[in-house]
Amino acid sequence: MIIDNLLPEDQLRFLQEAVMWNDNLSFELHDVVATSQEKDSLDNWYGIHLIYGDHRPLSQHFDEIQSLFKKHLPDFATWIRIKINFYPHTSEIYEHQQHSDCKFSHGAAIYCLNTCDGYTRIGEDTTIESIENRLYLFDGSIPHNSTTTTNAKGRFNFNFNYTKAKKFL
Repeated sequence: MIIDNLLPEDQLRFLQEAVMWNDNLSFELHDVVATSQEKDSLDNWYGIHLIYGDHRPLSQHFDEIQSLFKKHLPDFATWIRIKINFYPHTSEIYEHQQHSDCKFSHGAAIYCLNTCDGYTRIGEDTTIESIENRLYLFDGSIPHNSTTTTNAKGRFNFNFNYTKAKKFL
């Protein structure tokens, strides 16, 4: 499911200023995005800012982020992970290897902070373009992958993983 124009303009701008090129927000750099098979590629790296993981908030921004997004996640039960991803500019689009966030079925959502030519591929046939203020939801156990961008300094998005509430009757 894709939801465009998810947040009001002022909330989108607030998030962009708080995340994109903000000297006060640190990113951990990782030299592999999905699998170690890509380790030799110079274009296979990214930055992350963990907001929630290991069953606890890991960032001072957890409460703000949770309050903005939780209500948009169908059947939300509990958080597994929340992080901000930064994918760098490359001269050609670099498509990372496919991976699953968890081996079990769970909710996954990606919120795009900026528009660029990067994208997410879900399975073999579904490509979701990076368009600012877009949220897309899918099962995070389905293989998927990210990309870099060629027409922006970087691609920024929030990545949410959560368990879904079971419905009875």
